[in-house]
Amino acid sequence: MARPQNTCLFSHTKIIQDVPFTQISYTKQELYQTDYLLNEDGLLDESKVWKSRHYRFGYLKEPLQHFLMVKINELIDSGMFLVTVDEKFKLKIIMTILTMEESLIKLIEVFDYPQEIPKLIVYDHEKESFSENDSILLAYFNLIGLDVVIFTPTNYRTIEQYIKPSLLDVHQLPLVKYDLALPLLSSIPTPTTPKLGLLSRFFNRR
Repeated sequence: MARPQNTCLFSHTKIIQDVPFTQISYTKQELYQTDYLLNEDGLLDESKVWKSRHYRFGYLKEPLQHFLMVKINELIDSGMFLVTVDEKFKLKIIMTILTMEESLIKLIEVFDYPQEIPKLIVYDHEKESFSENDSILLAYFNLIGLDVVIFTPTNYRTIEQYIKPSLLDVHQLPLVKYDLALPLLSSIPTPTTPKLGLLSRFFNRR
C-alpha cells in the first residue's frame, strides 16, 4: 500500500516514497496490439495515437500534445537505456507513458517553463527496486524538462539498472542510512512570490 505523500516543498511537486511506483494498467495483449502505432521508421505515429483508446492527453492544448508525442519519439531514439530498444521495448515506452497515473499527468498540465518547473522527488530507502517502467517515466519526465531527483540514503542501486550511469548526476552521501523515513518537510518555508519569467517581467512593469 502506498504511503500518504509528505508535505511538498513547492507547489507542483510530487513526492514518491514507494518503488516501484508505476501502475501497469494494460495487458500483454494490449501491449502487442498497439504495434500499429509505430510508423515505417519504427517511431510513434502521432496521427494514429490521437485516435487510440489509450490516449489520455486529448484535453490538453494541441501544441502541448504535439510536444509530448515528439518527446516520446526522442526517448525511443535517445540511446539512454541499457537494453536494446527493439519493437517490444518501443511499445512498452509508448504504453507506459500513455497510461501513466493521473497524479503524474497533472505535473505535465501545470508545466510553465518561465514560472515554476514541476518537480518529481523519489525517496527510495528500502530494498524494493525500481521497475523498468519506472525508469521509462523518469527518463521521459527528464526529457520533457521536469526536475527529477532520487534520494537513496541506503546507497542501493536505483535506475542505473536501466539507464546508462554516465547520464546520471550522482552525489554520494558521506553516510549510509537504512530504513530512514522521509522527514517532515512542513517546517521548511515555501516561497510566497513566484519567480517571474522574462515576458512576465516586461508585462508587469509599473
